[in-house]
Amino acid sequence: MRDAFAHARQALKAELELKTYDSLAAQLGVSKGALWKFVKSDYVPVNPELRKRLGLPELVVVPVKRDAVTGRYIPRDD
Repeated sequence: MRDAFAHARQALKAELELKTYDSLAAQLGVSKGALWKFVKSDYVPVNPELRKRLGLPELVVVPVKRDAVTGRYIPRDD
């Protein structure tokens, strides 16, 4: 998953060498603030539409429960 974020950030940084934040944000359909925040920090967007526009994978919700013995989280089998 981290590789997907790193790859997306690098691709956007490469495009920003040729374009401005304004023009790239308009092309992607996102705000320039969201684009800047993603490129310049460890920001991980939760909004599914923003993730899609930035070329990030979808979030998958995995139901878990806490194991009574170990205290670790394990997948729920209900």
